[in-house]
Amino acid sequence: MWSNKVSIIILSYRSLEKTKKCITSIKEFCVGFSYEIILVNNDSSQSQAIQKLYSGDSTVIILEPWYNTYFAGGINLAVYKASGEYLALINDDAYFVDDSLEKMSSFLDQNRDYFWVTWNIYNDNQERSLTMTATKLPSIWAEISRNTVLWRLFKWIWSPKYYQDYMMLNRDREHEDADVEAGCDAFMLLRRKEFIEKGVYYHKLRLYYTEEDIGQKVRELGMKIRYLHDVKIMHTRGVATKTSPSSKILAIGISDRFWYFYKYSGMFTASIVTFSSILWNPYILIRFFSVCYWLIKLSGEKYSIHKV
Repeated sequence: MWSNKVSIIILSYRSLEKTKKCITSIKEFCVGFSYEIILVNNDSSQSQAIQKLYSGDSTVIILEPWYNTYFAGGINLAVYKASGEYLALINDDAYFVDDSLEKMSSFLDQNRDYFWVTWNIYNDNQERSLTMTATKLPSIWAEISRNTVLWRLFKWIWSPKYYQDYMMLNRDREHEDADVEAGCDAFMLLRRKEFIEKGVYYHKLRLYYTEEDIGQKVRELGMKIRYLHDVKIMHTRGVATKTSPSSKILAIGISDRFWYFYKYSGMFTASIVTFSSILWNPYILIRFFSVCYWLIKLSGEKYSIHKV
């Protein structure tokens, strides 16, 4: 028997004010069911402040790995501490504006063949623009397209059919529900038991390809992912990555891309996709030596946490 309906997992990294805003929004809008908040502190410099804020809060469980576990490692750590039937994975720079989490948990209650439900994610900017989330799993050509200069061409001028199919450009994200193959992990709600059974996140990943990794698990389970148009969350994009050197973030993207495709498509495909994204991406070429430095440094870094 689950002691909580939802375990809400938040990773905090150099963004204490955003984390506070996220938790405040949870307490304001998530009132229709039982939940716990598992706060993973990936920045030891803010440990004292976090303890002062939440150590006496019975709804908040604080985990201190004492080094940066990144996104995937931190989630994997928290999953085994969770008691909820469902897991809500939410970025610390996202926040609720309505009772959407209750609506999503109700959907999973009523649809046992769905593993994961995602929703509209709006950027916290003046335009309140909608993030283009929820796609199919990437083919090799779609992956090369979105990680090279071709992406600009396809986005603004012309999109071949394989790119349109991958991005699901023919649907109205603001007004239509749809079954998708991958969502956006700025926020997602999924089934805890099945996630653990499939091995949680691939331990080689840090920040990227986590939603595709879960999408592959859903496919292996023979279950589905649903995109709901009438629920939403606000997201301030790139808060954590803006505090790190751009060359490091590029290096993490290269590493995560390689390991994702290595796991699911083999060495040949992983090599083709990785080298294409390097050779055809001016942002990487301009910072080539700095990116190489970070790739070497990251290769010896401790970040992944297995079951404890």
